[in-house]
Amino acid sequence: MPLSLWGQQLVGNKVPADHNFFNVMQHYLTFRQKSGGDLRDFEAFLMALGFAPGGVNTWCYPLGVNQFNIALLNISEIELLKDDPLGRFSRIFLYQWYRCHVNSSLPRCLADVFIVGYLRGRGFVGPALRAEIVALGYAGGVGAAGPLIHVGNGIGTHFGFLDASGLPTAFFNSFFY
Repeated sequence: MPLSLWGQQLVGNKVPADHNFFNVMQHYLTFRQKSGGDLRDFEAFLMALGFAPGGVNTWCYPLGVNQFNIALLNISEIELLKDDPLGRFSRIFLYQWYRCHVNSSLPRCLADVFIVGYLRGRGFVGPALRAEIVALGYAGGVGAAGPLIHVGNGIGTHFGFLDASGLPTAFFNSFFY
């Protein structure tokens, strides 16, 4: 049975493009400071740095309109998300999705934070965590659960939803419950 978030059943595949959110933010900030271009220009920027085309798509994943829309932010806002993830602006930024429709509006990256934090808070780790993610229908196989866990942990710890051990924090509980 799927997990419930804000009184709604969270359903469907939630496997994201695997990425390191902090590194994406660093490269995107550098790009915006140098050129100010859009996401197509960012793709060219990454390819010039030697990224393979598939890797470029992965790096653009959290920036786009169906995720965090970071491409719409100005440079100082991007700096705040990267350098002050527990600060006021970051909290306001995240709260735009608070209690939204979980299957159509919630960025998959935040759904991954919820899934990982919820399950880790109930003691699931390692192979059991991967198996439970598959059993809930959020990944097609244990291998596909890996990116969901990686992204959920990365974004979760960056924004203070999860502690360094990957366990839910007070902010996780206040945001998701």
